[in-house]
Amino acid sequence: MGTGMIIIAAILFAIILVPIVLLIQSTKNKSRILLRGLEAATFNNSVITEHTEERNFAIGLDAQNNIFYFFKTFNNKETTQVAELSKMKSCNLVKKTKQIKTDKGSYEIVESIALRFMPIKGSYVLTIELYNDNENLQLNGELVVAETYVKKIKEILKKPNAVKTVQDEKNIEVAIA
Repeated sequence: MGTGMIIIAAILFAIILVPIVLLIQSTKNKSRILLRGLEAATFNNSVITEHTEERNFAIGLDAQNNIFYFFKTFNNKETTQVAELSKMKSCNLVKKTKQIKTDKGSYEIVESIALRFMPIKGSYVLTIELYNDNENLQLNGELVVAETYVKKIKEILKKPNAVKTVQDEKNIEVAIA
């Protein structure tokens, strides 16, 4: 009777413990994949000084070289985007919402959250999408991450040596030519 209880207790313990261990391992693997995605920084001789991992994306910031890195996975598709902050004049948070009206009132649903980088020169606007309601059913901290990084990037852009002016780029082009 005592041996049977020990076996039943061991089986119940294993049934409870195995899913928890598997969940922890999958979270660690996902975290490693996201951080490995930020390895694009090494190609630019950058060192990521700050990074954040979310459900399906990772953000890295090289404060020394003023470079912003973004890596996202969705449906086994990987996307990497890089923004050289020295070539940008601003960064803004773009939050698209839609109003839903019901009998009890109306409420707002967030459709997407993105960071929009405006260049100093040229018309190419870099948009980095952090959240899309077609990919994820609910927000999971993406808005807070976006607001945090917009503040950090704006602080970097305020520094006088962080942003090259168009005049500086012309001088460089003349010196090379």
